[in-house]
Amino acid sequence: MAKSSDHNPTPAPEQSAVPTPDYASSGVDRSLIRWMLSLSPTERLLAIQQQVNAVQEMKEQIDSD
Repeated sequence: MAKSSDHNPTPAPEQSAVPTPDYASSGVDRSLIRWMLSLSPTERLLAIQQQVNAVQEMKEQIDSD
């Protein structure tokens, strides 16, 4: 499995030839949405779990100071 920083999503063939901007006018980062949708459900859960673990580690570090 590739690391998130190594993953380069490619557009699906059914998408239009005109690329959509990476950011919506509301500030939503569409590139992150496209990246997450390119992952399998298992890979999505793993990515989210890694983020949860990182936040827990930061919280524990702050609490120990």
